[in-house]
Amino acid sequence: MSFPVRPGTQRVRWLPDRPGSGTVATVADPVVVRDGDASDVGRMTWAATEHLRAAWREQAVRAGAGEVCFLVAVVDGHVVGKAVVDWTHNADGSAWLWMFSVHPDFRRRGIGRHVLAEAEDRARLHGCPAIEMAVDDDNPRARDLYVREGYTVAGTHMDEYEYTETSGATVRVASPGALLRKAL
Repeated sequence: MSFPVRPGTQRVRWLPDRPGSGTVATVADPVVVRDGDASDVGRMTWAATEHLRAAWREQAVRAGAGEVCFLVAVVDGHVVGKAVVDWTHNADGSAWLWMFSVHPDFRRRGIGRHVLAEAEDRARLHGCPAIEMAVDDDNPRARDLYVREGYTVAGTHMDEYEYTETSGATVRVASPGALLRKAL
């Protein structure tokens, strides 16, 4: 069961033990889902590349302006999950969940489900009628989680962006996927 939390507070949830999972977390390690800030971004070296961490720093600034909710999941002082809930993306007032991932060593332990529940709670508190997200076609495990949590396929989505590598080369990315939606 999930209970609403006011922004700026945190919720502690206990991780289930999964013997043989090979992860650092144990049954005694709580996961804390809280508002993130720019200092958390530097602790996310596992989260892709520097250009993506720059995008995260931008989201931390947007959170300060109230445009988004920047969430992090913390276990034993380590940031192991992250997501952004964008209040400005959808014209119908629905929340847009994106930039959502969990540290590879902490996957399949319920952390993503905790972050997802917190994102949904924040969207409800913000008065959003629904929450939407895109999931890439090459990520069926995440898509299965979202469907189990009540999301339905609302259409297709092409995630397109570009960035500049440190070498100066421009990289263009296009990832086909599904648009998922859940009424709140």
